[in-house]
Amino acid sequence: MEREQPVIAAVGHWLCLADTGEANQYLDDVADTVLTRYIVATPEWATYRKARRERVEALVQARLAMDRNDMDGSRPLWQPLEICEFVAGWVGVTIVSYNWQRDGWEQVWAQLGRIISELEDEAMAPVARVAREANRAMRDDLKNAA
Repeated sequence: MEREQPVIAAVGHWLCLADTGEANQYLDDVADTVLTRYIVATPEWATYRKARRERVEALVQARLAMDRNDMDGSRPLWQPLEICEFVAGWVGVTIVSYNWQRDGWEQVWAQLGRIISELEDEAMAPVARVAREANRAMRDDLKNAA
């Protein structure tokens, strides 16, 4: 997979490496892929002003951080204020949280979540396939042993 689909492999590494420092080696590739897929899925991207584009890029970083921080699904999702504080502190971009819905950030955030979920599915598909095959082989072995 590393050679055939390096971006998907990077997503898998970013998802699965327990060490954040090691996983962050792949962050730029993953963020670029998420942004590219967002651009492709957003026909109005060409009409976005520079500031809006920068904010979308910052939201990509925030969404990736939130998802990585909640790999087991046990933590509460970030709310607009937390997201805006993250992008201001981490990326240096200002988004006004009380204008979150009005300015359309809620839709951007949801779309980024869908894109990341699709990438996760693509990255984990080979792992899931191997696990199914191993389970099937184990069941067959147990059946034949009986």
